[in-house]
Amino acid sequence: WDTQNSDNEPDATTLGMYDLVIWATGHEWGGAAGPGADGESALADWLEAGGTLLLSSQDYLYDHGLTSFGVNYLGVTDYESDKGQSVVAGVSPPFDVVSSTTLNYPFSDYSDVLELTSAASVAFNGDNGIAGSLIDQGTWRTAFLSFPIEAMAEPGDRRELLQAAINWVPKPPACPADITGDGVVSVEDLLVVLSNWGGSGSADINEDGTVDVMDLLGVVAAWGECD
Repeated sequence: WDTQNSDNEPDATTLGMYDLVIWATGHEWGGAAGPGADGESALADWLEAGGTLLLSSQDYLYDHGLTSFGVNYLGVTDYESDKGQSVVAGVSPPFDVVSSTTLNYPFSDYSDVLELTSAASVAFNGDNGIAGSLIDQGTWRTAFLSFPIEAMAEPGDRRELLQAAINWVPKPPACPADITGDGVVSVEDLLVVLSNWGGSGSADINEDGTVDVMDLLGVVAAWGECD
């Protein structure tokens, strides 16, 4: 999806086709680097439904400022623009597999330094301060890099970072009808289906976008202990 440096961005239905979204803004700036208001709203809805987001942008904060999405979903409480990170290293899992690596920018270096909320962990440290945040809420996960992935000088480091993001996507439960996760499909799971009727989330065990009679039948069909 190419926004052409605009706010023509995927909606929640489009995002819902994917478990992982990698959003990169490259050298773009001037008002539309990174998600705009509608894009942030769509991302928030998609994350709450179980998405995993990797956002790499050195000018998202410069163009949009610190929004509620940046605070609540990216874990940023403050930032300094254009501080020029030249070396970064992964800190917290899953990005701790990326060792210290030099950044060689194919365009101007406008990377930022971040301050994080208590809900966030440091994904990457840079030579000038925190260069990446992550939040792992179990049901949804985000990582925000204030530097461009393509600036990582070693192709192997870029591959390792992207593979870490792919591996970070939560795996589907072995027994999706066990909504409560207690190892048994029982009346407790039926009650979750009924309480979420018409909605979405973990009670949508057939993943068709709506909790309905098909999910109720799926629970009944799997009744008993999970294999």
